[in-house]
Amino acid sequence: MSAGVGAAVQTIKDARRTSALIEQAEQETSLLPVDLEIAEPKSMRVRLPLIEGAFVVYMGAAHSKSIALVGRVYVTETETGEANEDGTPRVYVEKTVSPEGIQSYDFATHDTMGRVIRSRAVPKRKPYDDRLWGKMFCHCEHAEHLRVFLRMRNAAREREFELLIPPKMRQTFYDYVRVTEERLKSSTAETDEVINR
Repeated sequence: MSAGVGAAVQTIKDARRTSALIEQAEQETSLLPVDLEIAEPKSMRVRLPLIEGAFVVYMGAAHSKSIALVGRVYVTETETGEANEDGTPRVYVEKTVSPEGIQSYDFATHDTMGRVIRSRAVPKRKPYDDRLWGKMFCHCEHAEHLRVFLRMRNAAREREFELLIPPKMRQTFYDYVRVTEERLKSSTAETDEVINR
């Protein structure tokens, strides 16, 4: 038998062995739960809005709090070809909210050299509530991230984050939270019903 034919025969044997292993794995796992895909009605789909000017303030005591969430806000800057009054190029900024990717929020109180990061602390002045003064904050304009921060609790079941949302964006955010949580509640009920049959 030539080397080429021998290699072909070996490939066929490997394919049969792989096929047999896949068949065996399928038989062994056929009793495991199947991923459920529940179609949501079009009326329940939620547009992911951009909540411009929103901030999240960390109310906890940890000095190195950091959170990564799925989804992100993509920022695209395009020069318009025109100049500002000071001669710098005028830039058009477009923000897009996406459920894909990952965005990190860092609420660390100190940098890697041990220095206090004052630029991310809520200033000790009005209009900020005095209980927020000196607490670390991050910009957060992704509606789903804001909803997640709104629902986070510490071990004592106290809110771990405060949201600062501009008045003009509050209704948009509240509508998003209401519709999303109604959808999640109905989806959970449907999933429980299917699983508990």
